[in-house]
Amino acid sequence: MIFLSDLDRKLELRFLLESNAIEGVYDLHSLSAALSAWRHLLKEDSMSVASILRAHSLLMDGKLEDEYVGQFRDCDVWIGSHKGLKPELVESAMLKFVGEINVPIEQKNLEVYDKFKDLHIAFERVHPFVDGNGRIGRMLWNWHRVKNGYPLEVVLEKDRFDYYRWFK
Repeated sequence: MIFLSDLDRKLELRFLLESNAIEGVYDLHSLSAALSAWRHLLKEDSMSVASILRAHSLLMDGKLEDEYVGQFRDCDVWIGSHKGLKPELVESAMLKFVGEINVPIEQKNLEVYDKFKDLHIAFERVHPFVDGNGRIGRMLWNWHRVKNGYPLEVVLEKDRFDYYRWFK
């Protein structure tokens, strides 16, 4: 289990507020759902597909049709002009992702930032859900950072276009 300091708890709230805002989600119910999903992930010593699906379920309950809540998508999705991975490849891609996110990052240098970022980009390219990919993806990115002894990273809503450039 990962424990956060009081300062990290304040940063945690800022992270979730900003992450929701990037997606145009500002309501209190969605913030509460994001906090539940994030706290669920923090309890995990290692990541699993089941944990990711549970986090998605906590985040998106009441926001999507029941058939899509906590389930990998079975349809095509578009992210801007980019088509997500074919639905039939999502589960195997997520198994690969889980294997990679569980590998400890031991080097404490500039390359580490890129390793976290590259794995986050890989998740977003899979786009495993009908909706909620950005918020779950940023939670997994920060879970990976915290698990490896790094602080939470907050992408501010006002800086979202810089963040979007990561995916070009």
